[in-house]
Amino acid sequence: MKHCANSQKTDTKEPGQTQIQRTMMQHLAYQPLLPTVSKYLQQKWDNESYELHRRKVKSAKPTINTTPPRTFGHLTVKLKKQKVGLYF
Repeated sequence: MKHCANSQKTDTKEPGQTQIQRTMMQHLAYQPLLPTVSKYLQQKWDNESYELHRRKVKSAKPTINTTPPRTFGHLTVKLKKQKVGLYF
């Protein structure tokens, strides 16, 4: 591939159709955090790692339980009041 100042290439399939512009050589502007031999491969790995992170964030479940506490029957039913009601 020939390097030139203009990093865009124009493709046309047939006359009369719209032109599709694709940006070529995006890896040239990529600045990795750590020194690497291949910027292109490092960008590919970083993008895959980021996409994995986004999928994990999207599928994350909340860790706080917001449901109300269970109510137990022996606390809601007042047996003593029922028992007193039977005698009178």
